[in-house]
Amino acid sequence: KGEIVHPQKWTDDIAYQGKKVVIIGSGATAVTLVPSLVEGGAEHVTMLQRSPGYYFSLPGKGDIIDHAITKILPERLSHWVVRMKYIVFQQAQFMFAKTLPKVTKWIFAAQTKLLTPRGFDIATHFTPKYNVWDERVCVVPDADFFRCLGTEKATDAKETRKRAEVVTDHIDKFTEAGIMLKSGHELEADLIVTATGLNLLNNFPCNAMDITVDGVPYDAPQAMVHRGVMISDVPCMSFTVGYANASWTLRADIISSYVCRLLSYMDTKQYTSCVAERGDTKPEDASFLGLQSGYLRRAAARMPGQTRTGEWAMDQSLAKDLLKLKLKRDAKLFEDCALKFS
Repeated sequence: KGEIVHPQKWTDDIAYQGKKVVIIGSGATAVTLVPSLVEGGAEHVTMLQRSPGYYFSLPGKGDIIDHAITKILPERLSHWVVRMKYIVFQQAQFMFAKTLPKVTKWIFAAQTKLLTPRGFDIATHFTPKYNVWDERVCVVPDADFFRCLGTEKATDAKETRKRAEVVTDHIDKFTEAGIMLKSGHELEADLIVTATGLNLLNNFPCNAMDITVDGVPYDAPQAMVHRGVMISDVPCMSFTVGYANASWTLRADIISSYVCRLLSYMDTKQYTSCVAERGDTKPEDASFLGLQSGYLRRAAARMPGQTRTGEWAMDQSLAKDLLKLKLKRDAKLFEDCALKFS
């Protein structure tokens, strides 16, 4: 009998104050919604997840080192230094997780135990079956999500109550009162927020666009990705996909620079067409974006192919992309590769 809303369609007139809210999902959207709704006056917030994920708390407005840098250095230089600090930290953290997965899991578990209330069931709610960075990791600003899992005194009683909780279970059905779980437990809800996963469209990266080359429709599974920028045998087309393990815009910046250099090179040589010719290159079993997330696995059969290394690989590494797309001279970047101009 309550309201169901998706976060993308959230409006200011949605009333949740004094209500019981259930958030379905455990990604970045859910983790940021929980503290926001608790602080906004919701009576109780439940995050319902099918399986646990990894969360790590970081300062929301910079750490002590950041503040020291901004006081010592000029504004422009300090911004650049702080930005590079976060880039290096993120890349180092990712490589550390891939190199020492057991140690990384221990570090995540130790921080989670430190930030959650005493006696919290970490094994059930915050211990995934996969390693860190097999799927995306959610950053928790200033541990606000973990703090919401504590208790507070009710305004009209001496008893304490939970402000928010995490429930790990599967949905059986919706009921008049809320959600019935497979375990037989019913979650009462006045408002349900579906912060669930997504489904990728079938013809990446064209998706809803219909593209034909010489009368032949583009079909993603028959194509390959060139340098993570172009699609094989489709002329004069580029697309932008960022990093799953770092800031999305880091790779967007590199791709923008690469495409601008490519256009300037074509202008200089008076070319009007550029195409990445696949030739006899065969796709290899390389996971898209380097992750094993459910929405990527569901779409795997409909994605363009790639190789594990070389110019047909779609790297998720800032260092590799800088070497491959940014630091090479034009002659080496555009002439000694699969790109063909006319």
